[in-house]
Amino acid sequence: MKKFQRKLKRDIFSVSMLGTMIFSSISYGQIENLSRVRDIGTAGTEQVLDLTISLYRPWNDMTPALRNEYEQTIRYWANGIYEMSNGAHRLGKIRIFTDGRFVNAADVQWQATPWPNAHLNGFLSNSSRRIQMADTFSFQIPGNDWDWQGAGYTLAHESGHFIYSSFDEYSLQAGDVPVVPSIMNSQWNARGGNFEWLNFSTSNNIGDLTRTMQGRQYGCSGWTMLLQDPANDSAKTLSWTATTRRQYPVLNNRVPAASDTYLSSGGTTYSWMRVELPANRAQDSLQIIWMGNTIDVDLVLDKSGSMAGTPLANVKSAAKAFVDALNNFSTNFQLTPSIGITAFSTTPDNPPTYPITLLTSSNVNQIKNIIDAMNSEDLTAMYDACLVSLNKLTSYSSTNSTRLCMLLTDGAENASAVSDVNNVTAPFVQNNIPIFTFGYGDGASHANCQALSTGTNGSFYANLTNPTDVVDEWLRIFDDAADLQYAKEAEFAASNGLDFTIDPTVYAGVVQVSYILNNASSQCSFTIVDNNGTQIPFTVHTISLSNSYPRQEIALINISNSAIVNAQPGLWKCNVNSSGLVSSILKGKVRIQGNSGGTYSISMDDKQNGFYTYPQPLHLSASVCKDGSITNLNVTATLTSPSGVVSNIALNDNGTNGDKIAHDGIYSFDYSNYTENGQYTFFAHFDNSSGSAYYSIDGVEYSKPENDSIMTHDTVYVTDNFTREKYKAFHISQVVDLPDTNELIMGFENDSLWSVIYSQGTLSSSTIKTQGNASLQITGNGWQQIKCHDMNTAELENVSNQLSFDLFLGNTQTNPHWIGQVQLYVNCPSANIYNQYIGLAELSDLPLDQFSTVSFSLPQNVISVLNGTHSDFSFSISINTNTGTGAYYFDNMRFGN
Repeated sequence: MKKFQRKLKRDIFSVSMLGTMIFSSISYGQIENLSRVRDIGTAGTEQVLDLTISLYRPWNDMTPALRNEYEQTIRYWANGIYEMSNGAHRLGKIRIFTDGRFVNAADVQWQATPWPNAHLNGFLSNSSRRIQMADTFSFQIPGNDWDWQGAGYTLAHESGHFIYSSFDEYSLQAGDVPVVPSIMNSQWNARGGNFEWLNFSTSNNIGDLTRTMQGRQYGCSGWTMLLQDPANDSAKTLSWTATTRRQYPVLNNRVPAASDTYLSSGGTTYSWMRVELPANRAQDSLQIIWMGNTIDVDLVLDKSGSMAGTPLANVKSAAKAFVDALNNFSTNFQLTPSIGITAFSTTPDNPPTYPITLLTSSNVNQIKNIIDAMNSEDLTAMYDACLVSLNKLTSYSSTNSTRLCMLLTDGAENASAVSDVNNVTAPFVQNNIPIFTFGYGDGASHANCQALSTGTNGSFYANLTNPTDVVDEWLRIFDDAADLQYAKEAEFAASNGLDFTIDPTVYAGVVQVSYILNNASSQCSFTIVDNNGTQIPFTVHTISLSNSYPRQEIALINISNSAIVNAQPGLWKCNVNSSGLVSSILKGKVRIQGNSGGTYSISMDDKQNGFYTYPQPLHLSASVCKDGSITNLNVTATLTSPSGVVSNIALNDNGTNGDKIAHDGIYSFDYSNYTENGQYTFFAHFDNSSGSAYYSIDGVEYSKPENDSIMTHDTVYVTDNFTREKYKAFHISQVVDLPDTNELIMGFENDSLWSVIYSQGTLSSSTIKTQGNASLQITGNGWQQIKCHDMNTAELENVSNQLSFDLFLGNTQTNPHWIGQVQLYVNCPSANIYNQYIGLAELSDLPLDQFSTVSFSLPQNVISVLNGTHSDFSFSISINTNTGTGAYYFDNMRFGN
């Protein structure tokens, strides 16, 4: 098989890109960077833990008195953490999001009545793993100091699971002996100043290891486990923690010794115990921050010399469209965004571009005019530009705002006064501000961008050029910062419209449609209808990304809360009336905002923060949450390669194929079958159309009731039908000596690169072959047609006027006088070629039970396309055979004989 040279040609701003835009999306977590461990004092002696809380209560209900009740509870939580760690850990910044925001990303999910529980090893490891807390559980909020102690110490107990990966030490089965005293047995006994009950167990008091869950899982006490190398944890423990247990070396000098004793308030002397409370130091790092709905964004835009011409024009178009869209969202979603512009070349923001300012309808045009005035010049000082942006963000807003730095560049760092990237990322981390980086085109430095994004818990996106794609990714970041969810994201035919589901938890929505107008007489208009076909009131805001034609446009179709309240939930539809479009295939997405009590929220995670080196397997997980984690959903998922190959992925919650714990609501998979360097995109769709979903009760450790009873937990089904979708991108590097997509297609090496478009035949790979590792087998008879995945003609070599492939005919033939026929077709929509017929070959004269070569002559118009640059070229092969003749095998497509 001939080797096809891989080239890096890009079709910048080609209208044919519309058909593949949807696969270049990425998702970001926006509040994960708010949770962290900070060293204080002498290095390695004390640490502060910052965490986040999603509280179900609406902000409008949070009176000062009610806020005080939660704050008092958190103070007792801080006391518990301080005592559990023997003074090594203190609670720091506790950020609280009301209205159920970020329910599936916060460390603590605080609801009204669920039984408190927690995943093991969730802190800083997976946003789908959390503590679940309740207002009412052997205590109540509103309540009194006794209740606050019970609630705060319950949070400490659950932190034993979530932060420290410890198991329970109360009686879980017949014959168990509860550990006395121990925070993992009964936090309730700590109330009233009995601080001995806030400590982890030691080898001195755990007793028979087989008679407590902690001993059965780890084979040791709580404190012994905290000091133990996680590599020595048992396999069954790893299945509960899902990832390697997080260890805290700061605890090494805090372990109790035989010489440590404590005289309790009840007169009992406990040995092997260090008690730190009461101590003001337990709360002196605590800051309770009630988060608002303010989102502060600074766009940091490269205007260096290499951005001259089309690149800078495209970025200006994207930036103006982004400002337009944010202004639109602020009204429909009741958000408060502020925006700044920091243009940079050799000297960033000189003269000052635009300070961070509250975005209103009165200053939108002013900001857009300033963006238009940007001119290209000089070198690329991206590190200095980030520090200028940091100063603008920290000077403008307070800690209860969500702050984002979004940097776009087409090159490498070459002019900053600051040379060490760590001197850039460290202050961003200190201020909990992520940097999201975007590489414009192939020339952008992946190394510089990745260093900035990974160093601040941001994300990196490579090879953007199309303004619509740039706007989409900037808006996706903003959507995550505002906790906006996606009910639908898909390409759709204008004649069919876009179907989407509106469930009862939705407050408001925006349907976004992207399309390209061919000329000034072209038009695109919309209507929205509900489940009964009734037209819904809406408004449309149209954003044009250029003045010339073909012109890309984005329509934002706003669906208000009043329209949703007065309509019927269920399957809605956006109908399109259009004419003169470049393509009838449009790109649509439906973003929604939840009601004050929260909505169904999806999150995604991976082990490597989005960056993998061959041959590391991709490990991805996704979950949907509202009043808890939800399992038994309908799930579909795909993985798209850098060249656009789409593979179906089995996303499981059954404890197999990469999933750790069955029915815990965290769907996972491992994937190692990647063959390309670059950006892979993972997409997941969840829905409850079957009505079978329920809130998970598996994979978590539950808090002990105050009366020492063993709780049972009933199955609670999810009554709403809803859909949620999300994308996430991963970057693969150091894949070497592997064939490119065109080579895999023409070698028939991967059956996922071909599909049956007519008949009921099935495709699979076979070792019956003439070259490479496999051939393509098709089963089924009669007339069938197969089609390959889109190819990039710029990567083809040795194109000639003849195309051949090998075909294997089996010896089971029911009609010896006529074996069958094969026909060849080609497709290239960007060149106006739609299933063009090339030719026919008779099979009757070919020998049986072996491969034969079948050849076709290519016409000149196809040869011209093959020698050009088209990313949507494909072959189709039809085969017509007698019934009952078995499988056929294709291999080794090539130019020439």
